Amino acid sequence: MIEPRRPAPAYRNRQPRASRFCQPILYPSMTITAKRALAAGALLISLTTGCSMLGKKATAGGGGGGEAASGIGDTMADAPLYHRGDTFTFTAPCRATGYAKFDIPTDEPVKIIITGTGPEGAGLGTAYLKASGGAVDGQMKGDIEVAGGPIVFDVTGQEGGSFLQITETVPCKGVEVSVSVE
Repeated sequence: MIEPRRPAPAYRNRQPRASRFCQPILYPSMTITAKRALAAGALLISLTTGCSMLGKKATAGGGGGGEAASGIGDTMADAPLYHRGDTFTFTAPCRATGYAKFDIPTDEPVKIIITGTGPEGAGLGTAYLKASGGAVDGQMKGDIEVAGGPIVFDVTGQEGGSFLQITETVPCKGVEVSVSVE
């Protein structure tokens, strides 16, 4: 009599298992659709992050290089450079801060006159800054109404550069600003 064939022992039929360390990477409980959705979400996030930088310019310093400065910059690094005798105009940034850089030799006196025009109750916040970003002692003037006349800074040039920081105080009313460097 021929004996029927016995099944192979259980250890021979097992599929090879991934190690414990690979299981979190493989996500065995996720379906193919869920994995694709996760990958598509990650791709969408990376694309939108990259595309948001397309319209922005990278600059190494403020203005200079023979280019005509215009208005103010969003950061101290991209602040346009102005010289003694320059006058420039711009609309004050609302709920943001703008910067201008001045090419004034260290310890040389300079007068910066800021004139704002806007509706009643409109105001500006300003500060004269060192290259490190700290305000020069006593040179922060916040919440000044434009109807009260010009804001004047009688200051000296700072080592590493001098900066003007300016913002429109809330509620914003669209203040037009003129800055004169004397």
